[in-house]
Amino acid sequence: RSLEHKTRAILSAGLGFTEVMNYSFYGKDRLEKCGLDEKDHLKVLNCLSLDQSHMRTTLTPNLLANIAANARERTLIKIFEFGHTYKEVGEFMPLEEKRLTAAVAESGEAFYAAKGGLESFLKAFHVNAYELKPSTKILPYAHPKKSVDLIVKGKTIGVLFTVHPGVLKAFDIPQDVAMFSVDFAKLISF
Repeated sequence: RSLEHKTRAILSAGLGFTEVMNYSFYGKDRLEKCGLDEKDHLKVLNCLSLDQSHMRTTLTPNLLANIAANARERTLIKIFEFGHTYKEVGEFMPLEEKRLTAAVAESGEAFYAAKGGLESFLKAFHVNAYELKPSTKILPYAHPKKSVDLIVKGKTIGVLFTVHPGVLKAFDIPQDVAMFSVDFAKLISF
């Protein structure tokens, strides 16, 4: 918990990001806008509304919805979220992971602002030996030419990417958006 507080302090006070908190589920419309496959999701049988029908496998769709809700009033948006993701793995319980995902939306090229935010965060978190290499697996909502894996001690623990223009159009976001996502449990294990 103290490392979560440290992370929040680094991102908020040090780097100017604002923390958001979203529900642990989203609707089929957000899932489809991001190009995610419904079969990888746990479906909520008695959901309260259609926008809460699937457990999230990534924090990205809800963060993009947060950006879309604020994009008309702000030219620069820097937000992050800590949260659990849930993946259907064919067992009694789903695979649950603690993720940290941050997003930068701006009128110019957002990739380098997100990269600078990630590198500053890693430096403040005392992770000095890391590599950024072209992604081996491109996420469905990531631009295929602007996606890199975050590798620490030979293990891929995260990804840095620009959101695909088609996804931005689906969410009606006029700015360029770049994000980084880190498996927090793996990050703190080093």
